[in-house]
Amino acid sequence: MEIILPTEDQTVQINELRQQQIDDMFRNGSPNAPLAVWAGPCATDSNRHEDGELAAVRHIRTMADGAEELPNLRYKGRKNGTKPRTRGGTTGLIHQRNGVACYGEGAQILTDEGIGLVAEIMDESDAAVASPWLVAKWGGARNVEDTGVRQLLRPTSIELEQGIVPAPGFVKSGTGGSLTTAMHALHTVRAEASEIRTRFTLDGGLQQIETHANPSTGLILRGYAPRPAGPTDEILADEIITARELIDSEFGAGAVALYVDVSHQHAAWEGGGEEGQLAIAQSLARLMGQGIVIDGVLAETYLHPGNQRDTERVPGLSQVDKCIREERALGMLSLLDNARGLQIREYVLAGAR
Repeated sequence: MEIILPTEDQTVQINELRQQQIDDMFRNGSPNAPLAVWAGPCATDSNRHEDGELAAVRHIRTMADGAEELPNLRYKGRKNGTKPRTRGGTTGLIHQRNGVACYGEGAQILTDEGIGLVAEIMDESDAAVASPWLVAKWGGARNVEDTGVRQLLRPTSIELEQGIVPAPGFVKSGTGGSLTTAMHALHTVRAEASEIRTRFTLDGGLQQIETHANPSTGLILRGYAPRPAGPTDEILADEIITARELIDSEFGAGAVALYVDVSHQHAAWEGGGEEGQLAIAQSLARLMGQGIVIDGVLAETYLHPGNQRDTERVPGLSQVDKCIREERALGMLSLLDNARGLQIREYVLAGAR
């Protein structure tokens, strides 16, 4: 099995996009920075059908084209290689027949077009296939307790010796609302001491690698259950303010980025699916208008709304979590761009007073 890796020219492109992401993160906690928006399929279609991965490529390209007209946003396309599952069903593109090559071919197309890619990283095989193409990556709520996953968010000596810019590493908050595990994970990812890791290679051998500190980190809030009582705006504002105070006190003001995922448990607060995600996005826009600062937003979007049964063959329709249809996702980008633009103008005016 052959993994498709970036060419020298593509590595230069990815390095530039990673450096741009890092430069934006130097302004964490400030409204005077573009709002990062990471949007795309929850998990790209497997190649169960002819147009599977190509549907995801088309969607990410369309979203990137729409974001080019929005000056206050910085769009990245979600391109997960794996998918954590509570129950059965697909476990992601790279675990499907011909999925490794399929992932690389899609990443090549989008990288050549200058579109940055982000994804959740679950294990060593996922890191080998997807990580070389990513502008940023995160550990999910289910697996960020795993020491190995935390190490996959740190750069290796091999990457540093090759002059590869380390991809920023993010962690998601826990499903029950506690930030304790996420904070522990951030400490691991940022730890100054190098770590030796022994891992299996794809040919079945063993290899030792050394990982190093990754100072470019972020926390992604995914919501929690059960839903607290009260209006969503108030619940969401309390979650954001509490998280911002915690990461700033623990790591220093602005040292860790704060992103909000409009899907998952947040969407469930508003009934789930497309309508739930859009309701959370609208709530975030209102809160930004009230002066609450976030650094980025995650969303699950695709060509068509909702999701399909695992036995269906519908290109552009999520096999897993329900997504926002493309035209409404583009509208969400405009909504968030406008909210950030108002924050930036207020910030500039305040500085002039």
